Amino acid sequence: MLADGEADAFATDDILLYGLIAQHRSQSRFKVVGEFLSYDPYGIAFRRNEPDLHASVERAVRNLVIARDIDAIYAKWFESRLPNGERFNIPMSPAA
Repeated sequence: MLADGEADAFATDDILLYGLIAQHRSQSRFKVVGEFLSYDPYGIAFRRNEPDLHASVERAVRNLVIARDIDAIYAKWFESRLPNGERFNIPMSPAA
């Protein structure tokens, strides 16, 4: 409806909004604006009672953040053009 001019705005998860814009042929017509209506952090899920896996994932993420390597990885997948040609242009959350 938004693309057809039948609606002035559309609210949903910001990641979904950026993904929908990236897939639309007229990307410049759309913009994610305003304050967040809610904040729902993402997580990494894995089976319980896997202490080695838990420690490994936690250590890997911590090391990426401490070394600031997470910034380059984030930029590659969320701010740069992807291998399929799409570009999400999703700024990193201020909470990061």
